[in-house]
Amino acid sequence: MTLYRFINCSKIDFYSYKLNLNHIVCFPSITSTSSKIIKFKPSSNAKKVNNINIHNEDILNVKMVFTYKHESDNKSPGIIIENKKGHDGHYISKFPNENEVILFPFTFARISKIESSMENENQIQIIYFDIINRKDYLEYTLRDNYEKRFLFGKLDI
Repeated sequence: MTLYRFINCSKIDFYSYKLNLNHIVCFPSITSTSSKIIKFKPSSNAKKVNNINIHNEDILNVKMVFTYKHESDNKSPGIIIENKKGHDGHYISKFPNENEVILFPFTFARISKIESSMENENQIQIIYFDIINRKDYLEYTLRDNYEKRFLFGKLDI
């Protein structure tokens, strides 16, 4: 499966990806992606949160391309919510036409390639990630290990 995410980021933030080319990075929180390429336009809230000024020359358009190759007995790195409805009949995704796929916290991926391209007359940086397969969810392993240590008096604080 190939997933896409579009962001605007500062040159400094982008260079942290470049420095980690061929290394594994962790996405520590929920990451919203799409199973199709969509036209990206940051929301006004995203611009405010990320301190993006339209005239800021330090802001880059970045397309993230995630490749996931499932292997048997592995845990899924996310959940497909595109066009899925909840029990109340409403779409789970705020924008169902975006074919949203949510990557779980603590998704690990190797940065395999970074390139520059022109798309729709805009310079865009493309970062390619290979999602790392895993046999278990890290947060459950951490919780279980903590509970075992706490119950048996082995908690070192």
